[in-house]
Amino acid sequence: MQEPVDLIISNAGELITCAGPVTGVAGAALSDLPVIANGAVAIRDGKILATGTTEQVLAQYHPGQLVDAQGALVSPALVDPHTHLVHMGSREAELDARATGNSPGKGISTGGIRTTIQQTCAASDQELTQRALGALDQMLLNGTATVEAKTGYGADMSQELRLLGLTRALDKRHPVKVIPTFLGAHIPPADEREAFVQSVIDALPAAAKLSEFCDIACDSVCFTFEESDRIAEVATRLGMRLRVHANQASPWRGLELAAKWKAASADHGDYATPDELHAMARAGVTLILLPGANFHMLEATSGLEGDNILPAPKPHLPQTAARLMQSDCVPSVGTNFNPGSSPCLSMQMMMQLLPRMFRIGFAASWYMATLNAAASLGRADRIGSLEPGKEANLVIWDVARHGQVINQFGGNHVRDVWIGGRQVVARCNLVNHTAG
Repeated sequence: MQEPVDLIISNAGELITCAGPVTGVAGAALSDLPVIANGAVAIRDGKILATGTTEQVLAQYHPGQLVDAQGALVSPALVDPHTHLVHMGSREAELDARATGNSPGKGISTGGIRTTIQQTCAASDQELTQRALGALDQMLLNGTATVEAKTGYGADMSQELRLLGLTRALDKRHPVKVIPTFLGAHIPPADEREAFVQSVIDALPAAAKLSEFCDIACDSVCFTFEESDRIAEVATRLGMRLRVHANQASPWRGLELAAKWKAASADHGDYATPDELHAMARAGVTLILLPGANFHMLEATSGLEGDNILPAPKPHLPQTAARLMQSDCVPSVGTNFNPGSSPCLSMQMMMQLLPRMFRIGFAASWYMATLNAAASLGRADRIGSLEPGKEANLVIWDVARHGQVINQFGGNHVRDVWIGGRQVVARCNLVNHTAG
């Protein structure tokens, strides 16, 4: 006798489950992506009940609703583990300046991110919320069902806590799951660094009530290891898990900090060494690559000075990625959505950049954008793969095979999206558009 279920999605050209351990997939296992030809998935009470071939699933379960994928690819919904979601303003002039010869590093101390901080602090709660909701709409249409969202654009800790509260409230306003992160230690002031670090520490008890994560920018243009370590010690004592902006601008001790405190993630990691990757693997730290920033900041692109070709700022990125893929450190990828260094909302685009910029294969790219991203957020037991008991967050694409999503770049391949078993995108349009 067939068992009743709410929904079956059948006749997938490929159904990729991205199944794996809740700690994420690393090393040689990244090349082994579970693919079910002519696949199907059964859903009940918003959870995955079973996957298999269409013949197997329809023989065992009777659906209240049957959706025919008509040979299209079915996958887990994407998980974006690194964004700066709540902000105002646009900084397109910076890309134009970089492209026409100005230094990509200009504007870090004056203008640039400082402009974003000024515009964000000047905006009302309603303006910030509406802009963020619009961004979430676009992320959802591009197949993302879960988003980590950092603060970091407050002029002081009162503004940072304001942004954290607004970020937390978004989760009740939108179908996409929003996971807030407190990033009070983002950009240090030109002077009075000690007082600023202490203000971050003083804000942590309030932040801990609003967020499970504390992020620290430990890099040569941000905070020292010693400053970051002080913040990390207090955040950890308060029960917050760490995320670390690390080693983006140069070799630094940010990855060492992440390993020391068993951070949930270290992000960027452009200068990661084999020893640092080994230490993070032992500590259970996920390394989140952010290719949107490398791409937008022209870091893998040669420059020109007159008629002379200048070397790319970061020609070593494929080497760093190869070391990561060969290590036991779990890799992930995020958009790093922000107005300055990565104004991109699409996790599809990040997957498409991985092979082109880092020479990372298709199978690993899928793991990095689903299960491993969920693992970095401590949620791989609930999301990130199509496995029994997990939330029914999934996508039907407009292509038949998983490699086509990555190979054909520049557009949006999402056709339909379900979050918690409820359809929220149908034929490329938002539907049932309220928080679940």
